[in-house]
Amino acid sequence: SAITWDPDNKTFVKTKPTELKGRVMPKVISMSDACGTLNSIKLIDYNMSVVNSEKAVRVTAEDIQLDEALGHFIGMMIGDGWVSRQGEFSSHSMICFANVTKELVDSFKSQIHRLIPDYDMNNIRKDCSKHMFQGYDCYSEKYTVTNTSLAGNIDNWICAKAANKRLPEFFLSAPREFREGLLAGLIDTDGTMNWSKACCKKNPQFSVAYSTVSINLAHEIVLLAKSFGIKASITESV
Repeated sequence: SAITWDPDNKTFVKTKPTELKGRVMPKVISMSDACGTLNSIKLIDYNMSVVNSEKAVRVTAEDIQLDEALGHFIGMMIGDGWVSRQGEFSSHSMICFANVTKELVDSFKSQIHRLIPDYDMNNIRKDCSKHMFQGYDCYSEKYTVTNTSLAGNIDNWICAKAANKRLPEFFLSAPREFREGLLAGLIDTDGTMNWSKACCKKNPQFSVAYSTVSINLAHEIVLLAKSFGIKASITESV
């Protein structure tokens, strides 16, 4: 399938080759009315599928604005976060985030409180670990939130396991500020930035790179960058 612009609904859609007639397949996506058509979403209460769900802490029933903070949270979860569960309908689904940067940890906690306001923030578990990696002394921190209701939503947004990670399906229809936060969250976790000078260039160039084993995520990040008019490409490495 391909991602194309539907002029009737003014949105990007997945299109089969046989359905391309009347739609535009852009070579480079730039800022346009294609983005910003979706301003909020409603969370799904996945607690309904577990035993004793009446005692569970639920996600907010309010519509969630697709703002920069939520975009940043989802970007961070794609980079350094994951959902862990003991079974398909486990009552112990966990949202995990591994990072040592205080500002990012505070941002993670802020969005947890926003999305599940009745959750006792004192129940967020912090695990610290000192270990060796490639001959270097390392230190890591992991923060765990046990909440099936929010875990189901995050799983739906970004998918489970590194090789399956992806951006939320609505990212191209979200407002610019959400997409800016999404890109920032990705870079803040698994991204790198540097100045480099190629032998054929007169001046050094600034570049941003993002590493992932998910080919779908790689292609979607290229689309995300191009929605701002940023040139982006994919390079395979071993």
